[in-house]
Order: sequence, then structure tokens, then C-alpha cells
Amino acid sequence: MIGGRLRRLALAGGAAADPIVGDLTWTSGSVIDVTEDLLIQGRFSVEPGVTVNVVSGAEIIVQSGGSLNVQASEAQPAIFQPASGRWDGINFEAGSSGTLSHAAVRGTQNIAVHVISASVSFEGSEISDVRASAQEQSVFGIYASDDAQIDVAWSKIFDLVGPSGNDGDGGAGGTIVSPAADGNNGPVNGYNGPHARALIDTGR
Repeated sequence: MIGGRLRRLALAGGAAADPIVGDLTWTSGSVIDVTEDLLIQGRFSVEPGVTVNVVSGAEIIVQSGGSLNVQASEAQPAIFQPASGRWDGINFEAGSSGTLSHAAVRGTQNIAVHVISASVSFEGSEISDVRASAQEQSVFGIYASDDAQIDVAWSKIFDLVGPSGNDGDGGAGGTIVSPAADGNNGPVNGYNGPHARALIDTGR
């Protein structure tokens, strides 16, 4: 996914920043343009009302020791969406961590949020519009592997379309793993209800 490349980030207004190695906050109301893979190696915070536009094929990668903390609100969610085409989602690598509170992750291909041997919590968040990039590619809202720990509360995943072209609401090629507040969007690893905790190991 990274291939040894050191990517750069274009902020609104055209300024550039190195990969995040210390503390950084995107402040309330900011509009951020991510033009290549964004590596997070430090503590990264996102405030309410931030809009992040990611170019096609790029991803946000939280590396070992890094953290991504989205602390938005129901009235002002933090939105992660494509600037063009479809982007490759948020990837938490082994040893990283994160909190997605009132985050909206939209317009990705294959996997919206991938958690690999990391600890990530979701609260009041929404993942939608995930599409397969190829006929044989499965589609997931959240894919947790290798002893990843996820905590999902009052969140929902919907509009997943797998390689069959069918809506992934429990159908072929798509998987909903987070219940909505009303519980209508299914279980997390067999746990029903508005709040679910799951330890999922599907990557071995």
C-alpha cells in the first residue's frame, strides 16, 4: 500500500506539509485536499466540521505509534470524501490507534476502514458508498484483521456494492458490520443492538 514512498499532503490554500510525525490538528471548518497517500506517524486530531477531499487512489495510513482522533459532532461531522474518482480509505496499521467520533467516510473502493492489529473505536459515525474495484473484489465498510480491536457505538454502514452489482446490505460481496442506533443495519460479529464490541480476526 505504501511501497516505500514518502508522500506529501496539500493543505487548503496550496501549502504543503510533510508526513505527520508530531502533534497536528485540523481545526474546525477547515477544507483539506489530500493529493497523495497521507502517512500519520504522530498524533493527528480532526475537529468538527472539517472536510477532507482525497484524490482517486490515495489513502490515509496511520502507521505504528501513530493515532488518528476525529472528535466531531452530530451537528458538524468530519467528512472524508473523494475529490475525484474513488479513494482507498483509512488504513490503521499494526501498532496504531484511533477514534472516529461523528466521522463520515464516503466514496471509497473495496474497504472504507481497514484495521490491522490496531485498536480503533467508532461512535456516531457513518460509512457509505463503498464499491468494488474489480469483479472478484469483496467490499467491506470496516475490515478488521490480525487481532484488531474495534469498538462500534451508534454508527452505521450502508450503500455497499459488491462485484455482483448488488447492494451489500447483507448481500453478495458486501458486509455491514456496524449497527445503526436503531439496530436496523445488523450485527457486529454476532452482537446485536445499538452498541457492539467485537474482536475480529479474519486475516490469518
